[in-house]
Amino acid sequence: MRISRVIAAIYGFLCVAALLLIPASLGGWFGMARDPLAGIYAIVLGAPWSYILNFLPTLGIWFNVAAVALGMVMNFLIILVAGDLLARLRRAVL
Repeated sequence: MRISRVIAAIYGFLCVAALLLIPASLGGWFGMARDPLAGIYAIVLGAPWSYILNFLPTLGIWFNVAAVALGMVMNFLIILVAGDLLARLRRAVL
C-alpha cells in the first residue's frame, strides 16, 4: 500500500471524527457538554475550502456542515490524486 493511501485513510478517519463531533456536542451525546467550538476541527480539516463560507450567506448550520464536508472530500481526493501522480512520476524516472 502506498503511503499516500495511508495518509488519505488517516485524513478520512479524522474528517469523519470531526464531523461526528459536531452533533455529538450539540446533542450532548455520551455526556459531552455543549461546546460552541466543536466544529473548529472540521473547519481546520476542510481548509482552505472552508474559508469560502465567510463569503456565502448564512443558510443554517447543516448547510455549513455540508459545505465543510465537501471541502474535506476535495482535500481527500487531492491527496489521492497527488499521491498517484507522484507514484507515476517516480516510476517514469526510475
